[in-house]
Amino acid sequence: MRTIRGFAVALMALAMLACASNPKARVVTTYQSVELGLGALQDAYRSAYASGAIPGLTKVQHEQVISPAFAKAFDTQIKVGNALLAWEPGKTPPVGYDQWVASIENVTEVLKVVTPKNKAVLDAALSFVRAAVEAIKGFGQQPSAALLAAAK
Repeated sequence: MRTIRGFAVALMALAMLACASNPKARVVTTYQSVELGLGALQDAYRSAYASGAIPGLTKVQHEQVISPAFAKAFDTQIKVGNALLAWEPGKTPPVGYDQWVASIENVTEVLKVVTPKNKAVLDAALSFVRAAVEAIKGFGQQPSAALLAAAK
């Protein structure tokens, strides 16, 4: 799985170089990196949870808070991705954008109980949030103070 993700990241880097002059292509590329980051974060979290490597995390937190946050984030990622097809740079963000940002902020918030306790999840969370900050800026919007703080 890591080899596939590594290959996908390499392809994205090449795509970024190829479309550096196209504003929509840059936004699409950063948006896709958020999706890859979300997947990597979920993988890191699931692995840590399954191995019991997150001290103090309860089954209730996992099932009722964290897993639904990931599900919502993936759902909004897909919806905004579809709306992104019709979006034009310089216009208001695509339909569902606000819900997408809220889902990113929610995943970041609910994982605060996990990230200090597991380095792999922390590293994946940083990559995800940093990609999200770049994508939000690509839409011509200002990331929230909470996301900017989480990206540091």
